[in-house]
Amino acid sequence: MAAGLIDEVMDRGGLHKFRVEAYNARTLALVDITTYTNIWSTIKTVKTDADPGLLQLTLVSGIALIDGPNGLLEVTIPDTFLGASGTYGVTQHLYIDVKGKDASGGHWMLATGRLTIRGDVTRAT
Repeated sequence: MAAGLIDEVMDRGGLHKFRVEAYNARTLALVDITTYTNIWSTIKTVKTDADPGLLQLTLVSGIALIDGPNGLLEVTIPDTFLGASGTYGVTQHLYIDVKGKDASGGHWMLATGRLTIRGDVTRAT
């Protein structure tokens, strides 16, 4: 399986969704992920930070299968992410990946890359 690339930009304090397609690197065919026992998306400042990093989403919270037989899932980063961390006005460049665990226990990188969070200017209450 090949890992897709993630290059997402979101605004601090805003809800953000993006989709990932799981595919086989040799055949380029989409991979059925309906039998996966879990899928994670982890966001970190530094790749070597311990899990769960800044945020870790799962099939239970934040990741939804859109078309599992055709390898399509959607990751939802909540609007509360980094909302109270003192990052007002600061643009952050973070690491993100999406990994899956298949029914036989194998772990697969589905997508990996960068998440840029643009700092806001207005802080109206």
